[in-house]
Amino acid sequence: MKRALFAVAVLLCVSCQMDKRFSRLQTGMTKTQVLAIVGKRPTGDKTQDGVETLQWETGSHYAKFKNGRLVDYGVE
Repeated sequence: MKRALFAVAVLLCVSCQMDKRFSRLQTGMTKTQVLAIVGKRPTGDKTQDGVETLQWETGSHYAKFKNGRLVDYGVE
């Protein structure tokens, strides 16, 4: 039981750190700038209708790019 509570606490802390990083993002940034701020490799990448979406496991964070620029980001 203690291990399960510890695991949940660790996941919450990691998610909070991602939220802090994502709060520094601004639309119009390049993919390179976004990746430098987030500091973690995305766990998912898809392109649909000319929009590339990167996703991170932690907290379901995402960043969407069109023409190489950030157009949307947040948590699903």
